[in-house]
Amino acid sequence: QPSLASRLSIHLLLDRTEVFQFLHIQRAIRFGLNNHTTFFASYPINTARNVARIFSASRFIAFCDADYIFSAGFYERMLAGLVERSGEPGRNVYFYRIFEVEQAAARALDYTLSKSDLNELIERDTARVFHVREWPEGHSVANLTRWLQEPESSGLFYNMPVSLKERKWWEFQFVGLRTVPFFDEHFPYRLDNNLQLRWEICRAGYTMHAINHLFVYHTLDERKGNKDDLAAKTLVKEANK
Repeated sequence: QPSLASRLSIHLLLDRTEVFQFLHIQRAIRFGLNNHTTFFASYPINTARNVARIFSASRFIAFCDADYIFSAGFYERMLAGLVERSGEPGRNVYFYRIFEVEQAAARALDYTLSKSDLNELIERDTARVFHVREWPEGHSVANLTRWLQEPESSGLFYNMPVSLKERKWWEFQFVGLRTVPFFDEHFPYRLDNNLQLRWEICRAGYTMHAINHLFVYHTLDERKGNKDDLAAKTLVKEANK
C-alpha cells in the first residue's frame, strides 16, 4: 500500500559467495523441509534485526514478527501515547498482547480488528492467545478477561507488575525508544535469539508497562486446518544445536 511506503523497509543480507547455495536451499525449502536442511543453521537473524534498526528513522521502535497484523488504529494511538510519556524518567518499554486469528474470520473483517472484534472472535473460538496451545509460557499475559472488558475509552497504559526472573521464556513484544539495546548477534536462529533481548531488557533495569486496547495478531493458515505448524521451526532448532 502506498501509505506504508514511508514506514516500511526491507533488508536482505547475503554473502555473495553463497548466493548459489542460498538459491539451491531456497528451492528445497519451497518444496518442504527435511532433516538435511542446514540453511538456517548459519542464518544471521540478530544481525538482520540490528541492520533494520540502524536504517530506521523513527524515534520509537516496535519489536514484532514480520507477519503480525496490527489492530485498528495501532500506529496513531500508540505514537500519541509514546510521545506523551517520552519525557518520563528512567528506562521504559511498553509491551502489548499477541493473538492468533483464523484467516477466514480476519478476512471477514478486512483484517482490521478492534478489541471488541477480538473479544467476539474469542467467544466464537476463532481467535485465541498466540501459541497458547503450543507454547503458553512464551506468550500468555495475565488478566486477559479484565483486559478485554476494559472500556476502550480508558487510558492506553496501565500498571501490571511483571518480573522476567519468574518468566524467563516470555517472548513479550514491545515498543520503546530507539535507544533500546541491540540484539546479541552471537545467538543463532531458533536458539533463544528472540529471548536474548528480553533478558537484556531485564538485566539493564528497564521498567515494563502494559498496553491497553491495542494488540497484534497472526493469522492461522487455512491449508493447515487453522493450526500453526511448528514442525519446520522445530527442525531448524534441532539443526542449530
